[in-house]
Amino acid sequence: MNNNNNNCSYFALLYEDSDATFTLTMPAPSSVVKQLWETTLDHNFNTLNVASVFRHSGLHLIVGCEDGTIRIYNLPLQQTKNSIKKFAFCLQLKSQLDSKGGPIQMMAVHDVTRFSSNDLLVADSHGTLTVFCNEQILHRQRLSDSSINCLQVEQDASGKITIVASDGDGCLLATHPHKELWKIRLPDIMTEKSLRSKPVVTALLCVQTVAPDGKQINYILASDSYSNVHVLQQGKLVMSIPTPSRVNAMCCGRFKMSAAGDSDMGATAAGAGSKLQVALATDTGVIYIMEEFQLCETEYCAVGSPVTQLCRLSARELGNADVLLAAGHYNALAIYQDGKLKVKHQTSDWICSVIAADMDNDNHVAVVVGCYDRTISALRINI
Repeated sequence: MNNNNNNCSYFALLYEDSDATFTLTMPAPSSVVKQLWETTLDHNFNTLNVASVFRHSGLHLIVGCEDGTIRIYNLPLQQTKNSIKKFAFCLQLKSQLDSKGGPIQMMAVHDVTRFSSNDLLVADSHGTLTVFCNEQILHRQRLSDSSINCLQVEQDASGKITIVASDGDGCLLATHPHKELWKIRLPDIMTEKSLRSKPVVTALLCVQTVAPDGKQINYILASDSYSNVHVLQQGKLVMSIPTPSRVNAMCCGRFKMSAAGDSDMGATAAGAGSKLQVALATDTGVIYIMEEFQLCETEYCAVGSPVTQLCRLSARELGNADVLLAAGHYNALAIYQDGKLKVKHQTSDWICSVIAADMDNDNHVAVVVGCYDRTISALRINI
């Protein structure tokens, strides 16, 4: 086994079952990144998640595959023996769900049916949204004639849920099972007088901010292929913000501290904090910070290649700026804090998904990384 990691050396044990080859890695000490485990699936996939879903207890690895199937795995369990923690090297397939559609492009986990457990929403390349409730297809809805490329779930202060998606034809639409709420075509809200090609949505993000009176306000951010970020509320355009280049990914957090080290600066997707900060990853490899819908003049960092994935690790409890993980057109996971590169963790291929989760319930968040070569690895990041 070849582990291209600048931070650790590994001894690997291989375990094979009918669906995955699992590698138990025992990393040498590292100051920043430790690889916990790695597995290679037999199926190509585009997206993954780590979440509690349906009536299953605990977290599970959820993989959206190109054959239209969603495969759900039990996570490797951390075991303690003689005060030494290690992971049992077994990635077991718990269930697989047939979406009856095309390659899975996007997934979201949320309790949209209010049946007391999280549901699974999947969007495919045929433009179909499928809602699974307790492993059964509850609803299938054809949203578009083209592929769904972004999917988000918005929940307002009253608990109202809206499923927001975009397609390859430049349409933004909001729906709830059995009911379409609104639909917007990008050309109808763009100020460009002449469009050289069809504009498309490149990233979606649902955010919450808090007004001075304490009221929660929800917005939807949609970036387009003409280097704009559109701010929407309930299907209406609030403003459009030009960006230096095309934005491919967005992430909420507290990435820049105030001069006084204000611990309240920045907001999360859950609306915590007083000021909304959003990291914008661009096609040029530069990441910018947008604060309260104002683009900061200085660059947060420059990765050097197009960035397509962002993930945040909270450092709020320590009073520090959040850690930002960036992946894209390069074989590495770049780890930044306060705009400074901490380390680049080498991967076997370009990364298609990055998810943060407390997998073993020890109050330490791990990062699960999925690559286009079907490799999935779990990392512990210490900053």
